[in-house]
Amino acid sequence: MLDHKLDFYQLGPGSKILEKILLFAETKNLKIYAEDTGDKLIELRKCLHVHHVPGVKIFRFAYNEKRKVFVNEYLRTSKYPKNTVAYTTTHDTESLLGYLEKLNVNELDMLKIEFGFERVLTNTSLAVAIRNKVIYSPAKIVLIPMQDWLLTTDRINTPGTEKDKDDPNWRYVMSMPIEDLPIKFF
Repeated sequence: MLDHKLDFYQLGPGSKILEKILLFAETKNLKIYAEDTGDKLIELRKCLHVHHVPGVKIFRFAYNEKRKVFVNEYLRTSKYPKNTVAYTTTHDTESLLGYLEKLNVNELDMLKIEFGFERVLTNTSLAVAIRNKVIYSPAKIVLIPMQDWLLTTDRINTPGTEKDKDDPNWRYVMSMPIEDLPIKFF
């Protein structure tokens, strides 16, 4: 395994390479979007805006546990830009239900109040309500991981935990055959 750490940022080709990628994608009738989550992304977001490339909104990032604050950019699903790809969670995070189960009672109460939900909701009903808020957001594209549809805490991947042998990452198998999936999801 590679264990390289970068202590610096190096300027890349910037907008020029993105323009070439977008031209190629257009010839193949492909749509491009870019992950623009994290810190220090002002230049990236400017570039994406100029080229009309959608970024992403991941509800999982609505509450920053380290800083103990809500991040309105992810929390306010009704304010997601139309030219956005919205997720509840991703392949690299815990499921929505797993995320809610990680929060302590005070954090859950703050999230429920901040999101405008009654304090009596269970984690499962809160996960359904959040999932629906993301689905009905203005985002052009919405991606809901299977774990969030099935309301499980199963993970696909846990970054930074790779093992040389018997690595459990990327081996997710649904707990039921596809034929047995529920037709209605609350």
